[in-house]
Amino acid sequence: MKDKIKKIKRKVGSGINKSYELPLWKWLLLCLGLSLGLVVILEMLGRRSLISPFVFILYNPLIFFYNISIIFFTFTIALLFKRRGFVMGFVGFLWLTVGVINFVVLGFRITPFSAIDFLMFSDVLSMFSIYFNLFQRILIFSSILVFIVLLVIAFLKIPKLKKKVNYVQGIIVVVISFAFVYIFTLFMVETATVSTKFTNLGTAYKDYGFAYCFANSVIDQGISEPDDYSFEKIDTIYQETQEVKDIHEKNRYVNNKKKYPDIIVIQLESFIDIGRVDGVNTDIESIPNFKEYEEKYPSGFLTVPAIGAGTANTEFEIVTGMKSKSFGAGEYPYKTILTTTPCESMAQILLREGYGTHAIHNNKAKFYSRDVTYANLGFQTFTSLEYMKHFNRTETGWAKDSCLPDEIMAALECDEEPDFVFTISVQGHGRYPKDELKTEEHVKVTLDNEDPELTNQFGYFVNQCYEMDMMIADLKKRLDERGEDYLPLKVKGGLKSGEFTVRGDISSRMSQIITVLSAGKVLKYHFCER
Repeated sequence: MKDKIKKIKRKVGSGINKSYELPLWKWLLLCLGLSLGLVVILEMLGRRSLISPFVFILYNPLIFFYNISIIFFTFTIALLFKRRGFVMGFVGFLWLTVGVINFVVLGFRITPFSAIDFLMFSDVLSMFSIYFNLFQRILIFSSILVFIVLLVIAFLKIPKLKKKVNYVQGIIVVVISFAFVYIFTLFMVETATVSTKFTNLGTAYKDYGFAYCFANSVIDQGISEPDDYSFEKIDTIYQETQEVKDIHEKNRYVNNKKKYPDIIVIQLESFIDIGRVDGVNTDIESIPNFKEYEEKYPSGFLTVPAIGAGTANTEFEIVTGMKSKSFGAGEYPYKTILTTTPCESMAQILLREGYGTHAIHNNKAKFYSRDVTYANLGFQTFTSLEYMKHFNRTETGWAKDSCLPDEIMAALECDEEPDFVFTISVQGHGRYPKDELKTEEHVKVTLDNEDPELTNQFGYFVNQCYEMDMMIADLKKRLDERGEDYLPLKVKGGLKSGEFTVRGDISSRMSQIITVLSAGKVLKYHFCER
């Protein structure tokens, strides 16, 4: 066995040394061949299919070649190092690693892996026990350890270039390959063959290829200044908003007293009307209170930027009114700009109007860096799971939403000023168990296809939605008992990525509750007269 290993080492070392002696054009052809092979493998991993990549290549040969050029450029960097073989192997292994990570990530969510996910590492660790069993966690950490050990061995054992590095030649090749990719990118963007802004990250990866989309997520961060931005234009907008504000000011008085309603927003994440899903059946209505309020009060559709993952971007858009797609590909502003920079938001505006501003989330404070970003969004207080005294957990480890009414009422009663309470729930989150129905069965779920694993997963999810619906009723009851008039407004969600319909009547009461449901998210606004 030892002899075989030594023989393999000699052959590999000999092959690497021979590659060092190749003429430059042959070495570049070698890099081109490796790039082509890597692109095919990355597409197989990203599409989780052996056939789909070749369909992609057949219908999009130009995009395929563009992806090859990106990886080829990264290989040419090896010309600047004496350990050329190690650098080439390291670059190729890095591409393969992110491809494998993308393959694994797509097994748990719809959104593919992007550079911003590196900033989510601490958040991922907090959910490790939920999404991975003990064996899988051991396997992952063992793989990381093996990777580090192999990296060190490769650095020490892979032969170095015996002659001097031709830096002039290497720099020329790197610059030319970079210029080629840069010009190629401009051409592809100008001809709309690819886009730099991804409305849907999953679709973009399938349309434009993994290498381009992942590289774009590394480079494209933040939001650029608009082309028509100027002081004069901002001043014009300001004057227009002041005119609207003056009109509203005239209508904000009753009996010579200003009207200051309390405002409550509840974003119920991973909540849906399962009756809109074909092939899924329940013995009773899974969200009876939500359906009742939907019929009694106005309800509507809302378009949201995420489905299956990235719930923080839905939250960001609701609280700021800004489009997350204006930022970098796959970017979470909560993890980037908002960690250092204050931002105009509902909380900031209402804070200036004399409101107390409160954020509530029954998950850890550091999740999506909310412990930092909420302050920059204008929230004076933040109640996270660490500060909630009484709560229960689901069988998969998430905090149940039944604790939220207590926290909302406490925020409303903590002071005399009007309050803005922004609440994010967490109960309906996955991963949903396949092997058995690990939850109390309020609603019996059956599937037309009778798939036992899917039946268990849907059964678990639907019963979490049922309990979340009970929480909505509990909150409404408490608000009724509080003795303040309010107008319930409900928004019913659909299955498509954030579509909603509006219907219902409007009563003459002063305050309002709006619940907005998207595919996977619910938002609830409550306006109540003091």
